[in-house]
Amino acid sequence: DPATTSVARLRDKIARAAAVGLCRVRFFIAATGANGADVRRAYAEGLAVGVKFFFSGTTGVASSGGAALLEKVLGATSLPVAIHAEDEGVIRTRMAAIPAPTDPADFARYHDAVRPVEAALKAVHACAEAATRAGRPLHICHVSSLAEVEICERLAPAGSTWEVCPHHASLSWERPGTLPPAFLKANPPVRDEKTRAALFGALLEGRVPMLASDHAPHARVEKQAAEYARIPSGVPGVEALPLWLHGLVEQGLIAPARAAELGAGAAARRFGLSDLGLVAEGAIADLAVRRYRAPATSYDMARVRSRAGWSPFEGVPLPPDP
Repeated sequence: DPATTSVARLRDKIARAAAVGLCRVRFFIAATGANGADVRRAYAEGLAVGVKFFFSGTTGVASSGGAALLEKVLGATSLPVAIHAEDEGVIRTRMAAIPAPTDPADFARYHDAVRPVEAALKAVHACAEAATRAGRPLHICHVSSLAEVEICERLAPAGSTWEVCPHHASLSWERPGTLPPAFLKANPPVRDEKTRAALFGALLEGRVPMLASDHAPHARVEKQAAEYARIPSGVPGVEALPLWLHGLVEQGLIAPARAAELGAGAAARRFGLSDLGLVAEGAIADLAVRRYRAPATSYDMARVRSRAGWSPFEGVPLPPDP
């Protein structure tokens, strides 16, 4: 806060990350209807690896605009354009028709109902049409259903990519772990068990090119609000992602090379980081080494480093930290 929509704010974020970071960090600049000059300058000065376009608003960020503006953004920069794809009209219609619950135990289920798969599908369709008109590929963020994967697969021949987050692939509002379900409020929503299982199946079938955390570290006290509208959307995820991915390898569900591709290689290539995300002569040797056959335990909340102080994987078996 405020959103990173200008070169000045982007420089400030880069400086703060450099002061505290223990790994390499790159940033997006968010698109608005009026910051085309900042987007072009961020690209010219090598400050951003992509443009984030919000087809609908989310916590802390207003909608960038619709398909017409997306087409304009795609034509104005050669940076990858990453889309938060939910349709604002569908969401508003659902929220007007379905009363918000008063019991926090129902908040995550309600959130799925008012931001349904239909909203994501309508947005992905509109974005796909804009990309076709502009002759540019897209990157669709935090895909939350098999139906979205199927649309994205049709865009793949033109170079478009997509990502899935562990919280969408392994958690549902019907199985929230030990957390209060309201903590799972996120955009797009953590969905029902049937939708989750189909998405996880697509990942195991090799139909997902990369994983992402969609890290949104809202404080525990914010997530404990008693009113649905006061709870911010988003979950922390950076720390859990590699543990979750390693767990898939240890269970024999994916091969180690596939894990490296999902967690590093594909994203590095997509966002122009050609010397990262691979093991090769001349590449930057940012390597993580983990011990095989570490026993699965519940996520160790005492070792969370995020200032959020919690994880959506609380109570979910994961390999422990080494």
